[in-house]
Amino acid sequence: MSENKIDKNMLAISIVVWGAVAVSVAFMVAYAGITGVVFAFVVLIVALGTWSRVLREYYGTKNKEEDQLAEQIKDLTKEIQELRKELEE
Repeated sequence: MSENKIDKNMLAISIVVWGAVAVSVAFMVAYAGITGVVFAFVVLIVALGTWSRVLREYYGTKNKEEDQLAEQIKDLTKEIQELRKELEE
């Protein structure tokens, strides 16, 4: 996957997650006032750290799978070239 291509599933999940975080933060601030701001800040920090870890794991796994597929394609190409040489002889 190229770096410029956006994974639509991850984009949809991100919108839902961050929408839920925004709603919960707004309710915390509205319900608890100044104290809610502190709790909202903590929630945002934890959510940001957790979501960045989720994204790293998600795209790391995809990159590993892509690397494995690329390696298999290289192996198959090499085998095809060897068979072609054998057939030409």
